[in-house]
Amino acid sequence: SSDMAKNMGLTHKEIEDIAIAAQLHDIGKIGISDIILSKEIEALNSDEMDEYKKHPILGQTSVDYIEELRDIGIIIRHHHESFDGSGFPDGISGEHIPLGSRIIAMADRFIRLLTQKAGNDVIDWALKTIKEHYKNSFDPSLFPYLRLAIKESFDALTPYGARDEIELPLGALRPGMVISRDIKTGTGLLILRAGTSMDEEKISTIKRILYLDPVKTGVFVKIEKPR
Repeated sequence: SSDMAKNMGLTHKEIEDIAIAAQLHDIGKIGISDIILSKEIEALNSDEMDEYKKHPILGQTSVDYIEELRDIGIIIRHHHESFDGSGFPDGISGEHIPLGSRIIAMADRFIRLLTQKAGNDVIDWALKTIKEHYKNSFDPSLFPYLRLAIKESFDALTPYGARDEIELPLGALRPGMVISRDIKTGTGLLILRAGTSMDEEKISTIKRILYLDPVKTGVFVKIEKPR
């Protein structure tokens, strides 16, 4: 929200730059092998990791020729830096990391965590995981803003006591998740009804059918409001 941004000391231009950088932060992956990108980071060998670490630099380079995007390029370059200095590509730490990069790094990790656990308490689990297991990686002063931003966004999406749910891309579906809205194909064919619990077979079926007859939205699953 504008009040949150004001409390963080961000100007209107800084807010716009961070928003654009968030959309473009992984643009450098276009220059990275698909084989590498298909793997989890933890599964990369040394040579693959060296290649992967180039994508923030490639991202900055891809926008630097446009003068209006050079500040955004700097944010992109540093979105994998760690608050304790253990990140890449430059190993800078603390407030030497641009604020926009620190914000994107935390938000990106939060989104990735949402895809790693089934169950309707995933938001609170992801917040707790960031705070407890990644406390050295992220700017601790940003954590309250992350929690507040998520709660504000969730309240906006589920007003007046509406069902607590979140929209996920197909790739984020996991066994144990419960569908909160009927899943239909682009031409209106019903695949699964609301209330269905996901398993591997159902997820595979959804992916196969929606590949043939796609929809413009993701899949809505039940989730608890963040506390």
